[in-house]
Amino acid sequence: MVVAKWRDQTEGSAAPRAHTLTGTFRVHRAFPSAFVPARDVLIWLPPGYDSTAARRYPVIYFLDGQNVFDGATSFIAGAEWGVDEAADQLIRAGKVPPFIAVAISNSGARMGEYTQDTDTRNGGGASLQHQRFVVEELVPFIDAHYRTRRDARSRGIVGSSLGGLAALDLGLAHPGRFGLVGSVSTSVWWSDRAIVTRVSQGKGTGLRIWLDIGDAEGAGPMGSRTVADSELLRDALITRGYREGRDLRFVVVPGAQHNERAWAARVGDILTFLLAQR
Repeated sequence: MVVAKWRDQTEGSAAPRAHTLTGTFRVHRAFPSAFVPARDVLIWLPPGYDSTAARRYPVIYFLDGQNVFDGATSFIAGAEWGVDEAADQLIRAGKVPPFIAVAISNSGARMGEYTQDTDTRNGGGASLQHQRFVVEELVPFIDAHYRTRRDARSRGIVGSSLGGLAALDLGLAHPGRFGLVGSVSTSVWWSDRAIVTRVSQGKGTGLRIWLDIGDAEGAGPMGSRTVADSELLRDALITRGYREGRDLRFVVVPGAQHNERAWAARVGDILTFLLAQR
């Protein structure tokens, strides 16, 4: 059952896109913030949520929320992560515990919101304000209005591309809030690979991190460079103390490109690694 309609990217056009939502949703339109522009937030509730009033649930937050559930709002028409379908299947198969998924829309200020460092060609560098929005405003709201588990090990943040940078930075900066991080097709190249330096020079572990890259995310030499950059980030995390195969999973995905269809193909693996009982 779908209980709310999310805003189409094509509202007012001659050919609006078809919705692809599966399950029970709540929508918070134009969620206000003192730190960043207002944006829509879409909540997916797991099977049985409304009939299990005493149960509390882990929560996974997703950046670029327009692309997470609905082909009507996705950046590429009809191409979305399919988190609602993947989550439903995993939960019903007993591969992950029931959880709440929160899709946070981006804004016109996406490049700045998702990057902590300024890139000489692209600008950016305003992610601390976005982090404050998530940590100080959105997470408390979700915890107050939904039956969430509130320990860091039950709260995750997932993003792709520049969102992969933002998710990792947010987890590293706020390990008391987020214990699970999905850094997908991460734009390690940003600002001359500043994320690698920041991770390797920092201290502390405590997160469970999924890091991945497709080996076809760039044409020609760019593809191998993209993989090599991700390997540098993996090595920086290991230097920091993370253990591959335990609290760090690094995956190079054969043939995977840099788009929502590629991320949809592995979102089940990402959720399983982050949420599976351990």
